[in-house]
Amino acid sequence: MDVELLKSIFENRFAIPDNYQVAELTPQLMKNLGAVRSDLRDYSYMTLSAWIWGWYDRTYYNDVEMLELAEKAKCNIKIGLGETESDGVFLRSYSILLLNDLTDFHRQHPYIEEPEIRDRMELYLTYLEKEQDLRGYISPEKGWSHGIAHVADALGILSLNSYLNDLDLMRLLIGIATKLRQPVPSVYIHSEEERLARATVKICQQNILSIEQINSWLDILTETERRPSGPLIWDDFEKYPWRKILTSPTEQLCAYRNIQNFLRSLYFQWERSENIIERQEPVRQLIYQALQFIETGFANSDRGFFLNP
Repeated sequence: MDVELLKSIFENRFAIPDNYQVAELTPQLMKNLGAVRSDLRDYSYMTLSAWIWGWYDRTYYNDVEMLELAEKAKCNIKIGLGETESDGVFLRSYSILLLNDLTDFHRQHPYIEEPEIRDRMELYLTYLEKEQDLRGYISPEKGWSHGIAHVADALGILSLNSYLNDLDLMRLLIGIATKLRQPVPSVYIHSEEERLARATVKICQQNILSIEQINSWLDILTETERRPSGPLIWDDFEKYPWRKILTSPTEQLCAYRNIQNFLRSLYFQWERSENIIERQEPVRQLIYQALQFIETGFANSDRGFFLNP
């Protein structure tokens, strides 16, 4: 399927072209999710999404066909998982986008049984742990890969599913914490931590997790290696537990910056959230305490970078 045909579908409000059938075009669209050219990939994904949701008409897939699409997407997500910076990331990342649509559609039109939702949860957690291609925007020709941002969105949507319980939601949060704590060669630069924070807000706003569970997760996120105190004021581990991270290897320092930026984003997203829940303020305080604990800078000048004896 060439880009001109895809463009014409897009410009015609995703109507099925004359002399074509959905069943004929769908496998080609699925294949294009892994295209290196961003226009092929984007038009193909938007078309599949529009046909699932019925943006301008009706959904073009029945329940069985949507489950078949999901199976293909799930297979795609596993292909090459663990590779570093290869074009295979596009198929994985855009298949997550599609699977997220198929999962979200269930909220308006229930068609997925609990085992399938749990299977998708396991896949998302595996992907989050093992994806090593952390690029966002790559080039004008190749466009976006953005796998971590896409799976973050998928976790947020998945958390809205009634099949999941508090232990499931904790697993999602711990998966996010584990990814943020992974030593990496560079910090996230395309708002991946913002998307992970947005997913976290959705997870915590389900009013399923207790205050104690959220607090224990924040402890996991901000736990730091205990080091012996030195002779200088900033070497006091009890007062400045994260201070020595600034002289750690680059990969560990980048992980620290990802955690720090994530918590800053989480704090402000939580504070500005429109979906006010009963525990809004207690959770905000927990997030701020975690931020204070990890900060080497602005959150608390007494614990920050510039220290007075």
